[in-house]
Amino acid sequence: MIRNPPDWVIGGDERFTIQAKAENPNVTEAKLLGMLQRLLVERFQLRFHREDRLESGFSLVVAKGGAKLEKSKDDEVTGLDPFSKGNPTITISAHKSSMPALASLLSTFGPGNVTDETGLLDSYSFRLTWNDTEGPSVFSALQQLGLRLEPRKVPVSYFVIESAQRPRGN
Repeated sequence: MIRNPPDWVIGGDERFTIQAKAENPNVTEAKLLGMLQRLLVERFQLRFHREDRLESGFSLVVAKGGAKLEKSKDDEVTGLDPFSKGNPTITISAHKSSMPALASLLSTFGPGNVTDETGLLDSYSFRLTWNDTEGPSVFSALQQLGLRLEPRKVPVSYFVIESAQRPRGN
């Protein structure tokens, strides 16, 4: 989550396209993110810090009857696709996905911040559809997978912008 952005970052109509290419085609995602961060610091004179807080949210846990998830096959292609079939219906189609990834998507599309406390370490394939207005709710939909959300204080990480400038031309 972002805190303290300048007006032109969130509320403005300005958009910037960043095109960059790593010299090493085998670079890891973590290194790419680090390179992107350095690029943003340089081009936008971005100064920031991170803040972690405990806030109201939910823990994703295994329900009493146990998880009803299909383990992914080794040759299955990884994919986690959230989409809306018409607001407010949300569907998550997952292939070879982890529970932390599901918790992250539920944080974005669900009832609030969600952390994974299932203890499930494998990758799974599933489809989760809910509509909190017309039903089923996200809480009911998760029960079909043998999962549930428990209200808790959960850690939330904020990206706090101290300052940022519009970039100049190349």
